[in-house]
This record gives sequence, C-alpha cells and structure tokens, in this order.
Amino acid sequence: MASSSDQISFSDENKPDQVYAITAYQDLLQSIICEGLDTALVPAYFITDNVRSYAYQSFIDFYRHRECKPAWNNLQGPLPQADSLIAVLQAAPEEGLLYTYFLDKLTQAEQEVIESLSGTTWPDSVQLAKIAHFDFLLTGSYLTYASHLLSGKVDPDQFDVTWIAHPRKRNLAPLLEQAISTKNIKASLEQVLPAFPQYAALKQALAQYTAIAQKGGWPSLPEDKILQLGDTADMIATLRQRLTLTNDLRTSTGTTDGNIFNEELAEAVKKYQHRNGLKADGIAGKNTIAQMNISVEKRLEQIQVNLERLRWMPDTLGKQYVLVNIPEYKLRVVEERQQVLEMKVIVGREYHSTPVFRDSIEYIEFSPTWTVPLSIARNEILPMLKKDSSYLEKDGFIVYENWHSDSSQLNPYQIKWRKIKPENFTYRLVQPPGPSNPLGQVKFMFPNPLAIYLHDTPSQRLFNKKNRAFSHGCVRVSKPVALARYLLKDLANWDEQRIEKNMNRQEPKVVSLPETIPVQFIYQTAFVDEDNLVNFRKDVYGHDSLQITTIQ
Repeated sequence: MASSSDQISFSDENKPDQVYAITAYQDLLQSIICEGLDTALVPAYFITDNVRSYAYQSFIDFYRHRECKPAWNNLQGPLPQADSLIAVLQAAPEEGLLYTYFLDKLTQAEQEVIESLSGTTWPDSVQLAKIAHFDFLLTGSYLTYASHLLSGKVDPDQFDVTWIAHPRKRNLAPLLEQAISTKNIKASLEQVLPAFPQYAALKQALAQYTAIAQKGGWPSLPEDKILQLGDTADMIATLRQRLTLTNDLRTSTGTTDGNIFNEELAEAVKKYQHRNGLKADGIAGKNTIAQMNISVEKRLEQIQVNLERLRWMPDTLGKQYVLVNIPEYKLRVVEERQQVLEMKVIVGREYHSTPVFRDSIEYIEFSPTWTVPLSIARNEILPMLKKDSSYLEKDGFIVYENWHSDSSQLNPYQIKWRKIKPENFTYRLVQPPGPSNPLGQVKFMFPNPLAIYLHDTPSQRLFNKKNRAFSHGCVRVSKPVALARYLLKDLANWDEQRIEKNMNRQEPKVVSLPETIPVQFIYQTAFVDEDNLVNFRKDVYGHDSLQITTIQ
C-alpha cells in the first residue's frame, strides 16, 4: 500500500544516529537516481519507441531540478501519486489511446518494492535500486502518456508529403513537478489535452460507441432489400433497433406498427443518412444499409484515429480561420469559435489527393489566368492535341516556348504535336480569364510548395454530388463571392457588386488582404457537427486504414 507522506516522519524520540542513517539512505537513493540520468540510459525507462524525443530531456530536467530526489517513492515505498498515475493510465482508452503504458511492468515493479521493503528497517542497496527503478518507470510512463496527449502517439512526419502537421511540443518537466507537488496527476495531464471543442465532443462519441460495443453492438441487416415509406417487413423491426442504438430513432413505437416503415422511421433514416454523408432521402437502400452494417468496432477505430489527428493540431488556429475538412467536402469560416460561413467544396481525386497542411491566405486574385501544370499538360492535354490540333484555340490557350519568364509565344498550329512525347513536352500553356477557365473567376492564394489553393470553378453541377473528389489537388469552392466578401470585409467599398465586377475582368487583378487569415486542411472522417451529431465519412484517400495500424 502506498505511503501517505513524502518523507519519513520523525518523533521526538528519534536518536541522532537514526536521523543520520535516514539521511545517509536518502543520499544513497539520490545517488542511484543521479547515476541513472545518463542520456544513453534514459530511453530504456520509456520501454517504447512511441514517444516524442522532447520527453527524454523532460525526464532528465525533472530529476535534476529535484536534485535527484525520488518523486513517486520514499524509503518506505510507493507514495499515493504512484497509484494515482496507474489509475489514470488504466483510463487511457477513454482518450482513444489503446497503448498499455507499461501497466504490467508498473504493477510488477510496485509489488516488488512493497514486498522487498516489507519487514525491513533500513533498505539495502538492492532495495534502493528497486525504488529508483520503480520511480523511473513511473516517470517514463507519465511522460510517455503526456507526450501522446500533447502531440499524438504517432509522429505524422512518418507519413508521405500529403500529410504535413506541426504537433504541439513542450518541456513536460514543470508539468510533472506540479503533478507531484499538488498530488493531482489527472488534473495535470488534462492541461495538455487539445483545446479544440471538437476533441471533447468526439471523446464523448467514443464513450457512447464504447457503451454500445460493450452491450454487444448492433444487428446487421440484409443488403439486398430496399425499404421505404409504407413498406411492411419483418426486418423493419431490426432496422428500428439499429437506429435506436445510435439515437437516430428516439420515439418509442408500439408493437402494432413495429414492422411498418412509417414517417417516424423515414425521418430517423434521413437523420442517419445526413450524418453519414449519404443522400438524405429516407429510403433504406443498399448504400445506407451497407453503412449501417459497418460494425461498432470499426466505428470505434475510426473515432480513435480521428482523436489522434486532433492531437496533431496546434493549440489554436487563431481568432478567425478557414477550415477545410477533406472527406466531408466542406469549408467553414470560423470566427471567435463561431461558424460564420459554410460551403461545399471539391477536393482532389485519390491519385491527386489534397494534402493535409496549414498556411495563411495572403491575397485574392480576381479573373485569374491558368498556367497548366506540366504534369497535366503532358498527361492530359497532349493526348487531346494529338487527336485535335485546334484544342488549344477553342479555349483561348496561349503557348509559350518554355517556362522562362521571357519565353516566346508560339503558334500552336506550327507545332507537330503528334511527334512530341510526354517527356519531351516543355511548353508552357496559359489560359486567359474567361468562363471556361478551370480556376473560375477568382482564386484565394496562400503561396506554398505544394501549389495548393482555393478557387472558383465553372463546373458548378459537380457540387450537387455527394462524393466530390474530382480535382487535381486544389480545392474548388461553391460560394466564391461569399468567401471573397468575408475575406475583404475590413476593406472599404468591397461589396458583392464590386466583387462580381472584378470577377469578370479581361485581365487579372490582385487584392492583398489587410491581415493574413489561417487556412487549415484537415482529414476528419469522424467528427461531431454543429447539431452535436456524430458524423462519419468515407475514407476517400485510405488514410484511416493506414494510420489506425500505427496508433494501436
């Protein structure tokens, strides 16, 4: 059992030689701890490679600041803080972290310390080493867990260039010192949780779906049936049960109409479809039933990996920012934690995936030209030119000899396109402003090495589709005028009429923003929406299946 004080208490009867002995043993314990702070030895106290490098330095700083005094033990054995940490680590799955955090080794080491000191007046060097070892394991476990809460269990840098994140980092030594001194381990770790309200909301969803899993999950439904308003079938009772478990169907239904697809059930199906990114028509068809049949265990994995992604986010995106959730195909403008604008977007195809990254919008370009990326020119436009040499003329393309700023303009009809191979294609193709320009009539620029930006599009019909992964990586917005109006709201006389006038110019016009505005591209396939509903989306780029294996 853990001791209740940090130091051995002395009565008035303590003799000087006893005080001297206690001091000597404490000094010896501190000496053992100091010897263990060798930078080559410290990683061994973490037992795992899944820890941020800054945690190692935090470990050393923590003990050096304490002058190598133990934190979780004294000469009588473990302190209450040790059991408090073990209890917190046992609850790690509530954060979506399924790692064991050395719990088996901690409980074993704690028991060894307790048994070793049982009936002992003064600990010998072996017993002191066990105390120090247990102290190190506890500190390593605390810092590992704290680093996972702060920065995520997995370093996102291990993924390819389509995922660029800059997780939070800090020296955790002061946090651990506070935890020990206040004897409140749980409260200290809560300080490093992501501050976004989305994290707490998704954590509640995790608890909800965990409770469903613990009760056996939900029933599966035949996928070869289509059920709609007015239908009667035995499986409708099962459909009701399925929707009740996830709170899509809240109203109780009498046994007389349990097998009837009524208005109440149609509305529940619509609610389910809405929060799963499906067409909300109230018909339980093949796609809807297939989504319902995804097991609760798979949904839990989806929530867990999305909680991890929130731990990769910075502390704040600022007072106002633009947020693009790629698998949701949606852009939001947030100001003072309130959504002020929302619109549909089109993102990159799977093989031209829109990356996850953060930047800042610097300027707006009205009536932009489009310089065709070389890869598109070689792989998509050249094959069309070989079939029809007038292709460029139809959309007003200008052909330049090469990519130098002073390159000469060429006559496309004088070029023998059929003899040009993709690897030899070095021409620069530029399309002037106009209704057929793929960038539409305005683009929102945040210069970056990935050449990604937001822009208008002439293909407005594509916004009517539920799955909108059609671009080459850039993001097309459905409400360009509204977005421009918001970004220019602090500039005088930039009303909607002026914006639309500049969107129809013959030449491009650049307008710099008074202040840059952060734009964050995220990939959340599980999230809680503005109506506090748990949403799931298709893993359009396969990031879920890749990343879930790394966080478990």
